[in-house]
Amino acid sequence: MSVEDELTTFVTADSAVATLIANRMYPVVAPAEDQGGTAPYIVYRRLGTARLGTMGGPGSAKVRFRLTCWAVTYDGATALADAVRARLDGQSGAWGGLTVQHCTVEDESDAFEPSPELLDRQFLGRQLDVEIMHAE
Repeated sequence: MSVEDELTTFVTADSAVATLIANRMYPVVAPAEDQGGTAPYIVYRRLGTARLGTMGGPGSAKVRFRLTCWAVTYDGATALADAVRARLDGQSGAWGGLTVQHCTVEDESDAFEPSPELLDRQFLGRQLDVEIMHAE
């Protein structure tokens, strides 16, 4: 499986996160039905990848992701981000078929997404910038 698949599986397997989002974690953009009102949920996107080779062949990949935790309230977004940060920050080991050398949450910031279709619904978010180093 890809690092994205393993990240999604690892995050949503946590009971604190799953209680909030079930399995609503999506690459790049949430499906229209969630954008229209099913929150909270997480959207992730890859920000970049640095490959660190060795003289003997493949080494490690350092992958940066931005995970945006969306909710209808600020408290909901921060509660979800707190649960995700607790799940990821400082983790290492086997994530399914991926050997994670380290995972760190490097930055947090707020996000806002007005819904043009639903003027009474504004989504608030908390973004987590995460670095995952894994063996290739």
